[in-house]
Amino acid sequence: MTDIGSQLRAAREAQNLTLEQVFKATRIKQSFLEAIEANQFQALPGPVQARGFVRSYANFLGLDGEHIASALDADKTSASDVRSLTPPPVAQQPIVTTPPASAKPIVQAPPKPAIATSPKPAVAQPEKSTQASGTRPALKLPTLALNSSKPVSSVSSRGGIPTWLLIAGAVVLFVLGLILVISALSSADSLPRRAS
Repeated sequence: MTDIGSQLRAAREAQNLTLEQVFKATRIKQSFLEAIEANQFQALPGPVQARGFVRSYANFLGLDGEHIASALDADKTSASDVRSLTPPPVAQQPIVTTPPASAKPIVQAPPKPAIATSPKPAVAQPEKSTQASGTRPALKLPTLALNSSKPVSSVSSRGGIPTWLLIAGAVVLFVLGLILVISALSSADSLPRRAS
């Protein structure tokens, strides 16, 4: 069986289509189409996008896009080196310090092993601004970092309200508002109408 890129290129050339024509029909950048035909899937934005691009490209050419995209997944799992995100556990003994005779011994947990992560993309931080009347800094809103390997906590490091609590509060307010609107509409319908 030929590789995915060669199969897609052969189907495109059989239909006398240029990469520009495929771009106009599928809205997949020409550089991405070239990478797909060269089997350089690591040049695409990510594995999910690569699978979607291959499926869309194959469907446009009249091929079974889902089948070809699943072949891409099979190729990746067989050819890729699967790395563990966490290193194997290292047996370490707890560190016991001997305090003065009057105090109880303190037991410290062993240090956690470092986890190697990929470089994080730079995230622009909002600048602090000061108001003309004073030096009070402006409110700093939380930012979302997508595609980050850093774990997201529900509470900021400087304290604050957990995200789940904000969402729960919004849902409660929405339900209360809905109840008030329904009760107002039902009470308006139950009032006797005057004949004019």
